[in-house]
Amino acid sequence: MTKHHAKRSSRRRHSLRAFITYLVALSFLVMLTSGLVNFLAPSGRVSRQVGWTLFGLDRAGWQSLHLSFAVIFVAAGLVHVAYNWKGLLHYLLDRASHHLTLKWEAVAALLVTLWLIASAVLALPPASNLHDLNAHFRQTFWTGEVPAGGAVRVPSAGPTEEIPASADGALPQKHPAVPADKACSDCHRGQ
Repeated sequence: MTKHHAKRSSRRRHSLRAFITYLVALSFLVMLTSGLVNFLAPSGRVSRQVGWTLFGLDRAGWQSLHLSFAVIFVAAGLVHVAYNWKGLLHYLLDRASHHLTLKWEAVAALLVTLWLIASAVLALPPASNLHDLNAHFRQTFWTGEVPAGGAVRVPSAGPTEEIPASADGALPQKHPAVPADKACSDCHRGQ
């Protein structure tokens, strides 16, 4: 081996392909974490009222983190596919005929994806069940309001910010309508 070749091989070259692979993996982990936090976090109104934060980020911060890493994940994923196009194509080609073949796993994955998209768009199970679980968790855990037939009341974890009512006890201007038999959770009317 020549002296020049030994020097070159001893120096580690930086690989854009390796960087993209790590970026896809790490952005996925950040999105997984921020998605879970956003799912479990109180709603925007409640999080502002109780001053909710986790690791120094409020709800808006966690949403921004999630969105930022979603963009990074998509961009890095596209670059990753571009770098590995030959390997992906080779995997999809039938080795004997060299023609593109759809394997049953690809068809099954496509059908599951279409089914989940349709369930979210049409508000059908399982997407609607996940949405209901999220709403139930936020309502019972963070606000302490228990739906009919619900569980134990959990008190709110901080000071509330009241909206001043008008002199006659009516709702403040530009306030959403509240049925007479319900208490307004924003200004606590009726409590």
